[in-house]
Amino acid sequence: METAYRSQAAINDLVLLEITTHWLSIPLTRPYYTSNNPKGRATLDVLLIRAVDSEGRAGWGEACPSWGGYSPETPESAWGFLKEFFPLLIGKDGPGRANLIAENFHSYPFLLSGINECVLDLCDDTLISPLSEDGWFELAATVNTLDAAEAVQIAKQYVDSGYATLKVKVGIEARSDADRVTRIYEAVKGKAKLRVDANRNFSPDAAYEFAVNVPIEAIEYFEQPFASSNWQATESLATRSPIPLMLDESIYGPDDIKRVAKTACAKAVKLKMSKVGGPRALYEQIKLARGLGLDVIVGNGVASDFACYREALCCSRTGVTTAGEMNGFLKLVAPILSEPLRMMGARLILPAGTTPKLSEEAISNFSINQARFS
Repeated sequence: METAYRSQAAINDLVLLEITTHWLSIPLTRPYYTSNNPKGRATLDVLLIRAVDSEGRAGWGEACPSWGGYSPETPESAWGFLKEFFPLLIGKDGPGRANLIAENFHSYPFLLSGINECVLDLCDDTLISPLSEDGWFELAATVNTLDAAEAVQIAKQYVDSGYATLKVKVGIEARSDADRVTRIYEAVKGKAKLRVDANRNFSPDAAYEFAVNVPIEAIEYFEQPFASSNWQATESLATRSPIPLMLDESIYGPDDIKRVAKTACAKAVKLKMSKVGGPRALYEQIKLARGLGLDVIVGNGVASDFACYREALCCSRTGVTTAGEMNGFLKLVAPILSEPLRMMGARLILPAGTTPKLSEEAISNFSINQARFS
């Protein structure tokens, strides 16, 4: 796993002379519900990273360490670590920077993916550069409620506006989850497929009970039923589940992808630019997974419009056609880009020649902490 991150960070010999970070707390339009936080979160934490090299060029990256055990780091622990780590990157060449990142990636994958993104931005890397022709990328919509009746209404509204893939959070209680999913399916049957995400919160018995109590034809993928490290339970469920599995929190690099293919414990893997090592690592891992016969879903539902746009650019250049989950920007009360992203139905529009600019006003309004290192 280390080799991929090392090669990305050492892609050139630029030297960083300054790093500025902003911790943003951006309110959501409504609480974001997951199985490990059924009361919902009211804000999105974003760590924006701006790096300046020895030629005076500036590059930006985003880290969005999750709440609730999704990743090894939290916003608080990542902020504490970056105050010690970022000064070590100042003045380092590519190989030296890569070594430091590789040594710490396991503990801080989101934060260090953001640094790798900064480096690629400084290089004007094609993965995150503007398209030469107008494009778009289809998104999935999140049915963000645990109330069954409300979920049905939200799902209908999304389908009416053009969405053909819906994400539903489960992992609360097997039977009630299955009932909610079934009711959503009955309301949108033939118009949308469902992805159900347990966020690691089912027991083996509960996961199987859920899987056998939803309409088989309703489910595109059953995502991450168990804890990230519980591969044995996943492998066992894969042999019994009538609905296909997908892994997300278990996937951090090439070794994990290879393990999925070798054990046949899932049909698909979920990848995030902000977790796997940045844009270049995302590109490499998409190619790896597809080469091993796995389906690939990409997207971070708890990232800002800035990161969502870049993730969609990466997907458009790697040939991914499955609906993306880079829809975090649709949950925010306000964008952090100067110009809001544009949707046409379920399509995120990617206009040619456009480089989205971060809004200084939004950064100021949502910033709760900042630091500068040189």
